[in-house]
Amino acid sequence: MEITDTPIEGRVQPGETGPTFKDERERAQRAVEEFQKIQREYGSPYSDLARYFAAANLLTVDRPKGLSELEALGKSGNDEVAARARFALAQARESDGQYDPAVALYNELLSDKNKAVSENTLKLRLANVYEKQGKKDEAVNLLFGMVEAARKAQGKDGKPVQESSVVRAASDKLKELSPERYAQLPPEPAKGGALPF
Repeated sequence: MEITDTPIEGRVQPGETGPTFKDERERAQRAVEEFQKIQREYGSPYSDLARYFAAANLLTVDRPKGLSELEALGKSGNDEVAARARFALAQARESDGQYDPAVALYNELLSDKNKAVSENTLKLRLANVYEKQGKKDEAVNLLFGMVEAARKAQGKDGKPVQESSVVRAASDKLKELSPERYAQLPPEPAKGGALPF
């Protein structure tokens, strides 16, 4: 995992020391090699996760091979790895402009019982694809439902739940797409005075 966080030359922060890579491709290739070592040396679940991370990095190095590997992992017996692989595949399809397959994958993940990817993250991605497809009403309805539910949610103590960054992003997107619908949302929960630590 250290490799995927290693900076690219020219993007190093002042005072940062250590290795760098000349570009994203070089860094991804090195990550693939390291994750493949883990696959060979360790058993499941580590080898399954390493295979997933190798496939995700292959998207930068050899996109067709990365897509193929993610498709295979999406059918694996490890539910968490399969869900992560299908999510990465959906994002890849979305970035490739293949919106219908991306929508199908996001909806498939939403109907999964095992929520390895949060429901709100999936809904936000789905709304983004709907917007790209010109289906603004579907995107707005999905975002509205998501933000409304989050604003009405209460914790076990009966107090409002803090909005997640995903819900805030959905709220911002809703405001951008439809200020009218945004205005119909319940007010944001009041921020608590005490910090939770």
